[in-house]
Amino acid sequence: MKKIFKICMPLILLTVMTSCNQGRIEELENQVSELESQLSEKQNELDESENKLSEIQGYIGDLESAIGQLRSEVDDFSYEDWRYNVSDVEDATSNVESAFDDLQSTAY
Repeated sequence: MKKIFKICMPLILLTVMTSCNQGRIEELENQVSELESQLSEKQNELDESENKLSEIQGYIGDLESAIGQLRSEVDDFSYEDWRYNVSDVEDATSNVESAFDDLQSTAY
């Protein structure tokens, strides 16, 4: 009987310890799964932010170009008859306003 007890007791303890460890392993696997899900959500948010930033950078480039065109047209007042230049300045101003509106709508 003592021999059987000595043989069975370690097997029983091993079985109990394995089942306890299995519960902990399952708990850790659930935590890993949850963290992977959170990481995926954050990656999606990061991708969206990068896309928005890229779009904003494009609008900033458009605005810089429109401002340069407006400056050029305003500079032409020095060299051209202003009556011929007014419509060009109005068009360039409209382009600046449009580029600014695009940038503003994207940024907010």
